[in-house]
Amino acid sequence: MAEQPQAEQDFSKLSLDEKLAHKVWKARLQGYEEATKLFKRLDEDSSEFSKFAGKVKKFVIESNAMAQERGVEATLAFVELAAPGTAAKTCGDVVAGVVTKCLNARAKTKEAGINVCLMFVEIEQQEVVQEEILK
Repeated sequence: MAEQPQAEQDFSKLSLDEKLAHKVWKARLQGYEEATKLFKRLDEDSSEFSKFAGKVKKFVIESNAMAQERGVEATLAFVELAAPGTAAKTCGDVVAGVVTKCLNARAKTKEAGINVCLMFVEIEQQEVVQEEILK
């Protein structure tokens, strides 16, 4: 038995980037949870936030419902805690993903998606949010 079944795989040895890009949803779930914890530890001006700016838009369009819930929570933490300029760069793509995949999802995912949109409004991105919602 060279390879473990997916249910028994240990993803803890993978880097955060590897977890977030992994084909197995359980690895991505762990990645989203780890990213949320990382965002909460960082200073708002940290360069780490810039590294995630291109990745965070994928968090909300996750294909697995359980992982998507954690991905949206990680996105909310990113928008709340990153410098407004950094978070604003992701607004269009993230809100488009929220509208497409989150507003018709589980109740908790939908609520978190709405909170992501409201956080973008709070950081003065209301025009972009409105434009994406009306598309």
